[in-house]
Amino acid sequence: MGRQLFGIAKVTRSSEHKILDALFGVVQCVPIDIEIAKRTDEYLQQFRKSHSVELGDAFIAATAVLHNLVLWTRNLKHYPMNDIVFY
Repeated sequence: MGRQLFGIAKVTRSSEHKILDALFGVVQCVPIDIEIAKRTDEYLQQFRKSHSVELGDAFIAATAVLHNLVLWTRNLKHYPMNDIVFY
């Protein structure tokens, strides 16, 4: 990899590109459609004030739910929706 900085391997640009290429090789991009937009709005209406849900998290949640995807996150508090499946 790269040099060590404070005990953490510093990633070089070329190795960073290899990692990102590998990641994007297995990640599927899902376009935002009207159904995702509507569900996002529902989540924002329901959870923005009570749980401080922001637009990006609402879009991620809506996309995961409508496409039956498992959501991988450590920030469970950002996703109070009860219809999400977590890894």
